[in-house]
Amino acid sequence: MVNANEPPSQLHFPIMRPLLAILLTACPTPQDTGTLTGDADHWMLTWGGTGSDELWALDILGESEVIAVAIESNPLPDAVARRVGPAGEVGWTTTFGDSWSQMVYVAHVEGERVYVGGASYTSNGMTDADALLLAFNIEDGALDWSWTDDPSGGGYEEVDGLCVVGGDLVFTGWTGWGSSATNNDPMIGRISSGGTLDWVVADTAGPAWDEANGQNVCDDDRVWITGNRDGVTYAVGGQGVVAAYSTTDGSRLWQEDLDDDTNQEDGYGLAGDGEALYAVGPEVVGAQTQIEVWSTDLDGKPRWKADWGDEGADIARAIVLDGDSMVVAGTHGDELVLLRFATADGTLLDELIWTEGGPFSAHEVVTDGESVWIGGQSAASGNDQAILIRAGAVPFVMPEL
Repeated sequence: MVNANEPPSQLHFPIMRPLLAILLTACPTPQDTGTLTGDADHWMLTWGGTGSDELWALDILGESEVIAVAIESNPLPDAVARRVGPAGEVGWTTTFGDSWSQMVYVAHVEGERVYVGGASYTSNGMTDADALLLAFNIEDGALDWSWTDDPSGGGYEEVDGLCVVGGDLVFTGWTGWGSSATNNDPMIGRISSGGTLDWVVADTAGPAWDEANGQNVCDDDRVWITGNRDGVTYAVGGQGVVAAYSTTDGSRLWQEDLDDDTNQEDGYGLAGDGEALYAVGPEVVGAQTQIEVWSTDLDGKPRWKADWGDEGADIARAIVLDGDSMVVAGTHGDELVLLRFATADGTLLDELIWTEGGPFSAHEVVTDGESVWIGGQSAASGNDQAILIRAGAVPFVMPEL
């Protein structure tokens, strides 16, 4: 593994992902339709049993269909991919697992495949995980290929962001955690659409905790990420950042702080429209956490900042563009919240707090302009279950359970 460039600086909030670690295999699974509630246009699908299950990886196919890839306990975590139709019908289900945990955090539909990224554990150690990429055929859910790698040589790796450049996948995420509980670096790599690795690098930012979080944004020459720098550990301290890297060799082109204040904050998700970048994440203000949306130009210079929240714990990591606005999915305490901001200036255009079916966590959001799909988890039954929600987009309309 080679090193890319000099320091940034960073902070971080707990990811709160299950770290229970579980012959790599993938197979079509007997049709698991889940539990469907609501009506044909607005519904919630729930999957899960007595373990901890959640849904992070989600992308839209068109014609009101989505690919949803959950983490499900069988009894230890496997990646379970599904094609879900407009009314919540499941077209196919494929499970990918081995003797240890498979954790999946991002999905990207391109051509005839959906590409999925995450982490593949090699033992039950919290830091014993390799970077994971999967390619599923959209038509029947067959696994076309899988790839795992341990670029740091014994540390923790995970893929959080995926985009396609020149027919190749450019992936971003974490690397290095394991040699030290306070040292982690952004990871950038490029792999062919057939699963052959071109290169993977680390942006070695010094002896602090640094990350590339959530979905990335690409053009032919650059991949942009959000995350944090100079954290004390994965859960304490640091500064939210946005950065750009070369899609040719992974070298860092620039890095800018999202904010110029002294609050603890973190970039959790990113979107872009070719003219600007939009990052979402939490910021600690006094004893409370509020949702922040930051917009910068393509060189990381600030455009505007919007915040949402009051006294309590408000957090969001999911963001998607929708014309001249964006949709953010998060939580207000234990309740699910949907927010719509204008891309021009961050004006809040719509908000909805949903109290049915929680406590919630919201991990991903996609839209086709008419509907919004949210992936996450609900603890309504006493243990976490993976959920997929289809809601109305303009205005927001949630299912009646």
